[in-house]
Amino acid sequence: MGATVQLLNQGRSSGSGAHGFDGMASGPLSNQTSVSEDGGMLDIPADLPDYCKGATAGKKSMSGIAIDESCVNLFMHMKTRKQYKWLIFKVDDSGRTVVPDKIGGQSSSYNDFVCSLPDGQCRYAVYDYEYRSPERGATKKMVFLLWAPDHSGVKPKMMYASTKDFFKGFLDGIGAELQASEPAEISEDEIRERVLSNMTRK
Repeated sequence: MGATVQLLNQGRSSGSGAHGFDGMASGPLSNQTSVSEDGGMLDIPADLPDYCKGATAGKKSMSGIAIDESCVNLFMHMKTRKQYKWLIFKVDDSGRTVVPDKIGGQSSSYNDFVCSLPDGQCRYAVYDYEYRSPERGATKKMVFLLWAPDHSGVKPKMMYASTKDFFKGFLDGIGAELQASEPAEISEDEIRERVLSNMTRK
């Protein structure tokens, strides 16, 4: 017998976003509310605790890409302190290191998160998904996303895909994973189904 999963309130607000969705829009996320004026984003802190203690130092993926320690520190801070709702990461302009890109505060909505993903560029992201099931009550799962839009280019997509598992290996506690090339593939329904699928497998 399958579990029923219900998304908890994500502090939704009004405004407009990068993907052009609003409360009256049609399309893959038309069931979502609008985004807030600032997208629910916070400044990336420069003084996080050193959770990973040099764990990424000197290590590179098969594509030769390193992981900046701040990525792991942000993830651990998100997991332990519950100050962030989502994190977005990118490969820097040099093409050599994964670095933090954007952070969503606890009041940020799911639509804020989706609209913070760039239309034509790849990204990694982690979303702190809250759900309620009859078996477990209110629970959270860290969901890892590889965002690779079709028009982002072959080389970036290959670079992000080949580094994904290497990067994810430093993020202890990921509960579900998905890859998407368009917003419809990361609707709340889709992320809920992925989390539910992982729950029923265990």
